[in-house]
Amino acid sequence: MMFDDDLEHALNRAYGDDEHAKAAMRADVVAMHDHDAADAAPAYQLTARKLWGALRVLGISGGRMLVLGQDAELFAGLPVEERRLRAGDHAGFTASIPTTTAVSRAEMAPHPNLHLHTWQSDQNKGRYDVVIAVPGYTDVVLHREKAATERRARQILGLVGCLANTDVGGYTVGLVSRDVLDDGDVDSRRLLTEFGELVGALRLPSGALRDNPGNDAVVDLMILRRHDGAPLKPHQFLPSPVQDLRGDQVRVNQYFLNHPNHVLGQLGTRTSPWGPPEPVVHPTGLGLDRDLTAGLAAITSHARDAGLTAATAQCPDLDAPIDYTLVHRSDVDSIRRRVQALRASRVRPANERRPAQPEGPDLRNPRRDDGAGPHL
Repeated sequence: MMFDDDLEHALNRAYGDDEHAKAAMRADVVAMHDHDAADAAPAYQLTARKLWGALRVLGISGGRMLVLGQDAELFAGLPVEERRLRAGDHAGFTASIPTTTAVSRAEMAPHPNLHLHTWQSDQNKGRYDVVIAVPGYTDVVLHREKAATERRARQILGLVGCLANTDVGGYTVGLVSRDVLDDGDVDSRRLLTEFGELVGALRLPSGALRDNPGNDAVVDLMILRRHDGAPLKPHQFLPSPVQDLRGDQVRVNQYFLNHPNHVLGQLGTRTSPWGPPEPVVHPTGLGLDRDLTAGLAAITSHARDAGLTAATAQCPDLDAPIDYTLVHRSDVDSIRRRVQALRASRVRPANERRPAQPEGPDLRNPRRDDGAGPHL
């Protein structure tokens, strides 16, 4: 992309003669521009389908959902063809969680025809059984340390807010940048432990969401369970010790060191002209579909063994409209035809004689035969 004079003037004011810093800023702008231009719908829809399948296994069979962030409609379970917003748009929606997963004909979306309600941050509708957060630019390779730090802080605080809106025993799911778990700032992750505990995490292959350069940063899918103040298990995801990966020193969260099969590929590094080496995950070659299936199966198995399955009331959303799909159009047409047939059977030709009335009291007359009053 071309940079206009206004941006160059702004770079000169901000960084002066520091050409390295200006080059890093230009690289970030290009990466974010490419991010906005690329539609991650195929990967998002696949991830949503696998995620909701895992949530069903964990015990989510109803209740309410809150979905926030990029392409929220897809993570709520709608198929791409029912998406109303533009690809990559940010929004917030609430919905009743269907009692069963009705996969669309393309077998890619778990909740076709789902009725979504726009969520407002100032509305108080209580807590939700499932909260899903998809922050923007999670897979962008940011070259400026300050920008990466600010992104991580926003994602941590966003997860804390999501946990605060999650009912005890329910789940918060976040698709976040890998530095949320890998950064050396343990205190930021300790904030999460005040509300929830990690059920499991999957480290996706580099470029799993968007495969263009600059949008292939490592992304983690985190599943957290809201606790009541007393977590069931010790927190494994607080430390992120430095590891030697073929001579490069990088931080890797202790959770992935304890569960290497939750890294959906081969962990490695790549050099960067902007700073220290950064971790990458080389794909397994089996495909994201199979990798997600295996990884989420391992997480749900652990959750059942550890007592981390869903424990919310999962009450229906009383504000949700009645789902018209409960009555199929063919059923309505069948009922309409029967009504028309019954009406036709009661219409007689004009020359048809009426049957003789049986002898006895006239039931249309509310008075007795003796005129004493109405029949009781």
